[in-house]
Formats: sequence, C-alpha cells, structure tokens
Amino acid sequence: MNKEDKKESKFSFVTMEELEKVAVDLNNTESEDSRISVIDMPEKVNVSSFESVSDDGIENKNESGLLIDSDNENEVIDDSVENMEDEKSEEVEEQDDEQIDEMSSSPAFDNSKSVNSKIHFSFEARIITMVLLILLMFLGSCFLILEAINYGDDNNVSYNEISKVHYEVCLLPNTDYANRCLDEEMEYVSSLIDTIHGTFHYNVDFSSAISYDVNYRVVALMKIYDRLDKTKVLYKNEDVLVDKTNLSNTSTAIDFDTDVVIDYDFFNKKLAEYKNRYSLNDAMADLDVVLYLDDPNETRSVGKLTIPLGTQTFGISTAETSNLNKSAEAVRDNWTSYNTICASSACFLILISMVLLYKTTRLVLKVTTSRNKYQTLLTQILREYDRIIVIARDGYESNVKKKVIKVANFDELLDARDTLEKPIIYSRVNDVKSEFIVEDDEKLFKFILKESDL
Repeated sequence: MNKEDKKESKFSFVTMEELEKVAVDLNNTESEDSRISVIDMPEKVNVSSFESVSDDGIENKNESGLLIDSDNENEVIDDSVENMEDEKSEEVEEQDDEQIDEMSSSPAFDNSKSVNSKIHFSFEARIITMVLLILLMFLGSCFLILEAINYGDDNNVSYNEISKVHYEVCLLPNTDYANRCLDEEMEYVSSLIDTIHGTFHYNVDFSSAISYDVNYRVVALMKIYDRLDKTKVLYKNEDVLVDKTNLSNTSTAIDFDTDVVIDYDFFNKKLAEYKNRYSLNDAMADLDVVLYLDDPNETRSVGKLTIPLGTQTFGISTAETSNLNKSAEAVRDNWTSYNTICASSACFLILISMVLLYKTTRLVLKVTTSRNKYQTLLTQILREYDRIIVIARDGYESNVKKKVIKVANFDELLDARDTLEKPIIYSRVNDVKSEFIVEDDEKLFKFILKESDL
C-alpha cells in the first residue's frame, strides 16, 4: 500500500449505504475483470483492512474476504473519506443544534412567542423615566434636609403650667398643742413659732418635645413698709434659701420639687431691731418666700409664700401658678438622632440623583451622536440590498418554534441568505432598533441593528 493509501486509510468505518455502493460498482466491473468477486457485506467494514491489488496484477484480499480491484481501490477509499467527512460535519452540526435547542428552550429565549416579544422601552420613555426619578429624589432630599433642620415645624407649642405651694408651721416646745407642726390655713401665735417648712412643686407639660435650659432658685424677700400704706417700702432685703439650680434637657415636660426651711424667729428679730434703731413703731413687714424660674427670655415668680412679721398672730398666704392651654414659641436648636437620619437619607438621595443625572446626560449625548450613524447605516443597508430585502410593515412574527441563531453582523446574515436562498425580512422594532431575519423550515438567522451598539 503506497503513502496515499495509508493516509486515506485513517478513517476506520463506512456505512452500509456506502458499502452497497461499493458492491454495485464491483458488480459492474465483474464483467470486465473476472478476477473480482463480491461477497455479503457486513453492517460496518474496517476500511483499513482492505488490501489493494499490487502493481503486477496480484489479487489482494481484505480481512472480510472482499476482493477489490486495484484500479478501483482509490475511488472506493476516496468515496469513503468524503462520506466520513460529511458524517463528521453532520455530528458537529448536530452538536451545534443541540446547543441552540438548549438556548431556545430557556425562559429567556422562548421562540414559541413572537420574534419581537421582548419588552422594549423607547429612548424617549427611558429619558422621561430617569428625569422623573431625578426630580423625585431631589424633592425628597430637599424635604429631608428641611426636616433635619426642623424647617416648617410649628414653633408655637401649647403647654399647661402649674405650681403648688405647701407648708406647715412647727412650734416651739409647749403644753398647749399636741402636734408640734400645724397644718395649713390656720392662725398662728407668733411667740410659739419655731420654723416654717415650705414645699414648692412646679410642672409644665408641652404639646411636643422641646429643648429647654432653665434655672430655678428660692429667696426670702423681707420688705418693711409703712403701716398705713404698703406701697411705701422702707426696707427691702433678699436672702437666698435655695441656690440657683439648672435644668436642661429635651423633653415634653419640666417637673421638679424643692423644699425650704424658714427661721421665723430670725426674721422677726431683724424687724424688731430695725424698728428700735429708727424708732419706727408703726412699721410693719412681710416675708415673701419666692420660687423664681429663670428662662432665656425672663425671670418670673412661679410660687410664693407670704408670711407677716411683727404681729402677735398671723396667717400665711400662698400664690400659685396656673396657665392652661397656653402657647409659646419653642426653640428647636438641638440635633437628635432623627435629624441625623433625615440628613443621611438626604445625602444618599442626592448621591443617587447625581449618578442618574450623569447616566442620563451620558445616554443623551451618546444617542445624539450615534443616531445619525444608525440612520445612515440602516438606510444604506435598505438601499444597497433592496432586491433581496422584504419589509415587514407591521413587524415580523414567527408562530413556529425554530432554532434562532443571532449573527454578529449583516455580512454573516448575507452568507446565511445565500446558503438558504431565502429573502431577508426587515422588521422595524422602534426608532432605535431594527431586525433582519432569514429563515427556513427549521432555523431562523437574525441580525439586530441597535443604535446603542454604534
């Protein structure tokens, strides 16, 4: 066997159809050359087992007993090689078809629907949607920023303010009173008084939480005046009973209590000394124990005990505060976790809106510059290949499930068209997308021209 025969004998099997063809050829040549005989063919025959006839006319026999004429040997093997190549290409094509079937059977590639069944948003719709999103996010960020700085809140808050003053009078040791301390709203003998215990309670409830910073203190204010006219004040002195105390917080209420002990005999003796010093026998005095509240705007009295001095007997009067359903301007300069959340959310929305604005601007510029390219290329294709293009005016729809093969460019679609000898169907999807389709009974070749790809 020469080199050419060995090279061609690398294909190991031929089909039954090919062997039958060989048998027919051998029968035709049997009449010309009596040396050639035909036996029954097996289903598959190893081509490499055939032996050729030598150059000197000696008959060679293959392993299966088939006699082959040396003149026809090359022709048989050539046919086998050609058929084997066809069989190999068919196997590759079947593998490709299986892959295409898998793609076409996936949910994202369902060919049972229309070729144009994908939902597509036009360029104008996308731009309008993105602009609306940017506006919504910008407005939302503005609202959150204003909310973070408490803009738009009603600075007038309603409140209910009350104060209560309670006291009891404690006596010196004596045999007349079983209880050492007497209750309120009685007349008391001055010579029996030891101390007076006072309790101030203050409460204010706001309609919403506010930030407050206030101080309170209790002072004993002694005023000596003319007996006939209290407006004629002869002497005034102030002693601090409770030092200034600060209260600051953010809350819907301010509530506190404070107690004082008043040395009645001390103030009574002080009055007697003043009268003796200046011979003012007609002078009288009152001791006002006052609870003062200092806020950023004013200092005011919110509770008071009035104790007469220099009399044989006396009664104590009180002054309390009761402000219901009042309104005042609240100062909201504090920064809370709510303000932090609002500010952070506003910054996030601003960042997202800026990204969308960038993408929108980029898309507009891209489409503006590429639209002429798309229209030019589309017009060129339709004009140059007008004879082989069929225009589908209302879109193209295939109701038969076929293998869809997407080609990379129009030239490849032309190759498919030349192979199938079918017209090219042009379908306009929208202003920025077109499809060119070539199909036969089993396959559908598609080229998609999109403005965004240019």
